[in-house]
Amino acid sequence: MTEQLGAPQPATVIAISMHARSDLARRHFTDLLGSVMAHACHIQPATGQSGELAYTAIIPDNAQTLSMLRRLLSLQTEFAQSHPDCTTRFIIHHGLIFPSAARFLGAALRSAHSRLARLPANIRSAATVDFAEHVDTWPSKPITFSPLYTDSATMGLMAFSIQPNPDTEKPASLVHEVAFLRHLTTCLANHIGPFAEVIVDAARRSSTGNVQLIEELANEIEAPKAREKFRSDALAFSIRKPN
Repeated sequence: MTEQLGAPQPATVIAISMHARSDLARRHFTDLLGSVMAHACHIQPATGQSGELAYTAIIPDNAQTLSMLRRLLSLQTEFAQSHPDCTTRFIIHHGLIFPSAARFLGAALRSAHSRLARLPANIRSAATVDFAEHVDTWPSKPITFSPLYTDSATMGLMAFSIQPNPDTEKPASLVHEVAFLRHLTTCLANHIGPFAEVIVDAARRSSTGNVQLIEELANEIEAPKAREKFRSDALAFSIRKPN
């Protein structure tokens, strides 16, 4: 039976792989990936190389791309610290996808995973030229790119780095900032569990100030009343003066 496909649409596609022998590590990575990213993008299983665990993240909304990329980098760092014997890698690409009833299909997904399979083992992340060209259409350029290699195996792949956000708010004291982040982490953990620390750290990197940070974290909470309480409590804490 032929799968019914919707109209093609442009999207950012991230091919992700994780190599581990332990089933516990594989489950931990799957849970972490879902907790950190699934609220703002679609994540579906993919076929990995040589038994690797593989997923594809599809981000149809440009407004979420930078935040999701920061979160994935933070997840990669966090997972490496807790599982130093495991290897996580990803390729970020941009192209056309086709939605179906329960998943996305298309050459963009195959291309991203094909390039990930050819990525040298010592390279943890890279971007395609297609994604670099897509970012070039954004009003601002928060990501910088440079050639990764010139050999045929990595043709069309770029190294990338994310520029730090300008601080648009009056900076609080260091003591207040640490206390505020600790407060956010504790409150968020009451709703989503132990992955709150990873999510707060990733959101901190992608936000330009306290208000945006609070809003991004509040969106992690599904229940409307709980979300609003988290938002009001966090805003009240953020305007307190440090002792």
